[in-house]
Amino acid sequence: MNWSALWTHWQRMRVLAVEWGAVAAVSAALVVFATIVLLQSHYIPIWDSWIYANCVLDAAAHPFRLERYRCAEHFSHVYMFLLAIPQWLGIREVPGILCLNALLGMGAILAFYAAARSVFTGARYRMDCALLAAVFAVHPVFLASAVFVNVDYGVLVFTLITLACLLRGRTWASGVCGLALVFSKEVGVLVYAVLVSVSLVFAGGWRPLALAQKLVRALRLLPLALPLVVAAIYVCWLRSRAAPFWGSLSLRLILEQLTTVKPMAPDTRATLAGIFLLSFSWIPTAFIAADLIARTILWSLHRSARFPEEVHRKNLSLVLWTAVLATFFLTRLRSSVSVRYYAVLYPLLLTAFAAALVRLSLRPALRRILLGSLMALFLASAFRTVDPISMRTYGTFRFGEHKMLGMTSINHECCGHGLDQLVYNLEFIRVHEAIDEVLSQIRPSVAKPIVIADWADWFLMVRMNPTTFRRTLRRSGSRPVPHLDITELKALAQAPAEISFLALATADNRTALARLQAHYDLTETVVFGRDGYSLPVHRMRRRE
Repeated sequence: MNWSALWTHWQRMRVLAVEWGAVAAVSAALVVFATIVLLQSHYIPIWDSWIYANCVLDAAAHPFRLERYRCAEHFSHVYMFLLAIPQWLGIREVPGILCLNALLGMGAILAFYAAARSVFTGARYRMDCALLAAVFAVHPVFLASAVFVNVDYGVLVFTLITLACLLRGRTWASGVCGLALVFSKEVGVLVYAVLVSVSLVFAGGWRPLALAQKLVRALRLLPLALPLVVAAIYVCWLRSRAAPFWGSLSLRLILEQLTTVKPMAPDTRATLAGIFLLSFSWIPTAFIAADLIARTILWSLHRSARFPEEVHRKNLSLVLWTAVLATFFLTRLRSSVSVRYYAVLYPLLLTAFAAALVRLSLRPALRRILLGSLMALFLASAFRTVDPISMRTYGTFRFGEHKMLGMTSINHECCGHGLDQLVYNLEFIRVHEAIDEVLSQIRPSVAKPIVIADWADWFLMVRMNPTTFRRTLRRSGSRPVPHLDITELKALAQAPAEISFLALATADNRTALARLQAHYDLTETVVFGRDGYSLPVHRMRRRE
């Protein structure tokens, strides 16, 4: 028996098994991601996603009007154009949007896997990269962003595709994908500029070259300038038309935000918690910190850090420096602390996590156990708030029988426990479901409206089906939901005799009830909802 040939055959079989195992892991991740997203087709947008979903419908109805694709004053033309395609093909409203988002998300997962393989090039890391892609596929913020219609999702998707192209030296593809990134949202300009700048540095852009070589290199890199040039031209065109730009911020104010560092400010602390702690993100953060500590100790002992084999140093440095710079600049942009604003950082930090596992010399089996465990924790966190560290950091509030994070507890911003800030996992869909049940059961009217606390309604009570009384995105045949907040109720010349006060879980209901009980008597309290996510409705009659 030829033992040498048998051993060689066995080794080949092992390699094939790993390759097919990696393919199976990535394929399973794609299927799981798409299935989770598409199963949310019953969701009717709330909060900011209502604005963007309606913008998609407007753009689809007027496909040749460029400015229809500019949603909420953002550079969203490319991403909104893509979202409008299913509407033209007959897949209407939310199902069409989610179909396109599922396809884009699958592309982002594949791009992330390709980027990871460009960093961890050895055959021994193939399964690690596949598991890393699977971890990203079930990241709670990634899944929530895919369902919650928003332009930041476009930034996340096209950042990963552009990164994969840059790592593989595809200049033209990088420029084209960068154009899509830039025209998903203005922050895409910042992210793309960071990507290209870091890429040029680590691609040897500053090596001494002859004049002819410099010209050839400049011509080859010219496509990378296309997105930034087009964005600059578009900004000039907007200015000439006196059109509002990014919340009407001036260039001076934008630059001031980008260069002002306030590490102890509540907004900064809330943002850093969302990046490095939220929903078990503290696990990758802990390993990244351990790697940094180990490297610092080696440096202090004048010993060079041992670099793993079969890891592309320049590509890893590109990803890590992109993560550092993008984290710095994105945490400078002060607005509502909604985690979707910096969702682009999560895959970059996952790559840093994988690098830390490799650099800390963990055995392959242990690395894969850690990646698999993180995947399971992320998947659980996508549907329920279960992370004890997050609950300790943010505090919680009751939503029926369940707990959700008080996302505004660190920086105390508007409104209540949070609106868009609560889109940190898929539990935000339960807000729509609970309100839908309330509307269908109490069937409000102008004579008997719903009343809610001040500042609690941000596109929650907009349109309903006049027959089923359920929330709807459809315009034809629908009617406004009869509702008032406390201030609007008090401003009426003749207040309604009967009202139904809806105690939204996210609002300050005690203050609102106290104001109502000065003029109304409580007659009945009924609870509506699904799967333990319930909302109490207090039926009240005006005191004569």
